[in-house]
Amino acid sequence: MKTYELRSSAIRAARNAGLADDAFDVIKVWQKGGKSSWRYVAKGESPVATEESSGPADEQGSTPEAQAPALAEPPAAIEVPPVVTEPTADRVRESTIEKPTKAVWAIADEMKAANTAVTRKEIVNECVRRGVAFYTARTQYQLWRKSLVTPAT
Repeated sequence: MKTYELRSSAIRAARNAGLADDAFDVIKVWQKGGKSSWRYVAKGESPVATEESSGPADEQGSTPEAQAPALAEPPAAIEVPPVVTEPTADRVRESTIEKPTKAVWAIADEMKAANTAVTRKEIVNECVRRGVAFYTARTQYQLWRKSLVTPAT
């Protein structure tokens, strides 16, 4: 029996075959490599593929669907250990000045007025040099930059 990548395609194929919505079931078929596909089965039929209803046969005369059970469980998930990253040593994690968020906006305004082609990296680096935490500088720069763009009304 033909399998489909999408469940909706299997439903469409069953309807095109003349089956009413209550005359068939759509089942998930697990294949090698943990991939799944869908196929429809008329009510009363066995969900396991038979030789005459399946796809092309290999050299031994059996079909790929007949070799693997149609309703087999998916393969067990491979456990991947969580990635533990150390804080980057060159990142300042705590601001040393008062009101660092306002300082980022002021520094960005100041640098933009002096040079209209100033880059994000230059502004963030200047903020860090003046005592603003790296990630605070990045976040506040984005908010500052967004405030420059006025929505068209």
